[in-house]
Amino acid sequence: MNVLLGFLSILVSVNAFLRPEVTAPGDPTSYDTACWLIIWAVIFDVLDGKVAKLTGTSSDFGMRLDTFADATTFGLAPAVLIFCTFLSPLRMIPPLGWIACGCYFTAAVFRLARYNVQTNAEPKFGFVGLPTPAAAIITVSMYLVVRDMQPVAWMVAALIVLLAFVMVSPIRYPSLKGLYSREKKLVLILLISSMISTYYGGPAKALFLYFGSFALIWGPFWVPTRRLWNPELKLSKSKS
Repeated sequence: MNVLLGFLSILVSVNAFLRPEVTAPGDPTSYDTACWLIIWAVIFDVLDGKVAKLTGTSSDFGMRLDTFADATTFGLAPAVLIFCTFLSPLRMIPPLGWIACGCYFTAAVFRLARYNVQTNAEPKFGFVGLPTPAAAIITVSMYLVVRDMQPVAWMVAALIVLLAFVMVSPIRYPSLKGLYSREKKLVLILLISSMISTYYGGPAKALFLYFGSFALIWGPFWVPTRRLWNPELKLSKSKS
């Protein structure tokens, strides 16, 4: 379902680009549909790992299949969406749009390949580089938030390149696994704070604020400062 929804998102984006008369919000072939297909794919991406563990069917085949699916859905599909909407030759100088979207897709593939290699290494807390599903959610929610504002193309390109950088960067991001009670409360507070924005701007704004702040603000500072504000981590270190 992950890779199928990603493929359908690409088809919808290309069709909407070739037929601009059917790109109004709410139209079944509009860019909005392409965005929500990717968001639904994130849900399936989370569920497949849970189901594999519950049924005892985890395998190397499943891991490699998941990698190809993520590269399509969270790498290629968002890049195609942003190119068709904001960075096509109709909006900015052709090479710049190609380069920005190419950087995003290439970074996503690199990030997934590196993750597969590091999975076999000694386990550590969190992820190295921004996970590709989070980058995809930031990208599609950004489109849903600013689609009616006619943003400057170079600003969109800069954001896409920035997301590419944090995906391949050595910055370690926290994961839900291994969180202590204080950290879980912080995640819940941040999630609720972002959901409050739904009242003012809808779910797309909530997604953009939550995952955008995760990627660019509190994510990079979480792991480096973790031991300074988490007494449970200090206690476990002293016991070990």
